[in-house]
Amino acid sequence: AKGHQVLFYAEGKWTEHLESFLELPEKSIIFHVDRDDIFEVHKKIGHKFCLSGGISNTLLSFGTPDEVRQCCKKVIDGVARDGGYIIDAEAIMQDDTNVENIRAMTEFTREYGVY
Repeated sequence: AKGHQVLFYAEGKWTEHLESFLELPEKSIIFHVDRDDIFEVHKKIGHKFCLSGGISNTLLSFGTPDEVRQCCKKVIDGVARDGGYIIDAEAIMQDDTNVENIRAMTEFTREYGVY
């Protein structure tokens, strides 16, 4: 009611509870996707809330820069076309995260993720 917005870090799996979030006021939370399928979350609540996350930590640690770019393209195409998406890793990045993969995610998003 006072215009505040909360970053809800949905750690773990929340798919079975997504319907409950629809009771909250529109645009009142940023829903950070951790272990759920970001495309499924987008279908259920993406029309009402901003989403973030959805880029696999395993991919960022052990994938190739090309795989990271392909994943980012898929996620941007699938959930960001109408706005309301913040690209991010699904969880806090650890020491094993590949710097080149973070660079690939950042540079690709700056070029491709403009709307």
